[in-house]
This record gives sequence, C-alpha cells and structure tokens, in this order.
Amino acid sequence: MPQVAKNPELEVLSHDAKQAQGVKLNISNMNIQPSKMPETIKLPSQAEMKYDQLAAGKEQMTLADLEKAGVNLKTDLQPTLKALTTEGPESVLKLAPNGLNGKDSVVSKELAVALIERAQAREQLVLLKKHNRSR
Repeated sequence: MPQVAKNPELEVLSHDAKQAQGVKLNISNMNIQPSKMPETIKLPSQAEMKYDQLAAGKEQMTLADLEKAGVNLKTDLQPTLKALTTEGPESVLKLAPNGLNGKDSVVSKELAVALIERAQAREQLVLLKKHNRSR
C-alpha cells in the first residue's frame, strides 16, 4: 500500500487517487504508552470558552462584565445562586467572595460560567422559538 508523506505509520486504504476512502494508522511501530495517556480529555464548554475570552487581560470578573456578555442579572442571578448554593448561605461567599453588592461585585469562575451557560441556553431557546414560528 502507498505511504502518505513518507510516513510509515500511515497507509492509504484505496489506490484510487481521485477518491480516497481513508487512511489507516499503524501504531505498532509508534512509541505510545497507554498508561501515560489520559482516559478522557475534557473539552471546555462554550460557556467556559466565553468566560476565558471575557477574562483575558482581567484580574477579576464582575457582574458588570457578565451583563455586557449577555447575562440578564435580574432573571439569571437568583436561580443560578439557588442552584449552586446547596450548602447554605456561607457557600455564596465561595461564589462571590466580597458579597453581591451591585454590578461591581467580583464573582468566581464557577458562578460566571453558570451565568453564561444560562444566558446561552436562553439565547438558544429564543432562536429555536423564532425558527419554529417561521415554519
């Protein structure tokens, strides 16, 4: 079988140059140690990627930053806090170390990601409703 780019680990499964059916990877000669490979690779969610994008160049994330990103503080903050604070009122301090005293309040990454997820879910629901109405 022909080799791809002079790489002995890759073999073309089809000889037809116009319509390749795939490439087979031969790992018998490769130095792969399964014990050193992670079993699962966690990909960041869309909300985590959005958070990282917002947090770039900032030391702390505030409620005002999240509001600019599309989070509706009036409707999203209370239910999100309720869902995340199962251990009691002191667990709110983990999510907002200095308390929630207005839009300049600093929030944890966990709370910020949860609020962004909620805002993204609401946006998706609005788009779905618009799509269903246009049918």
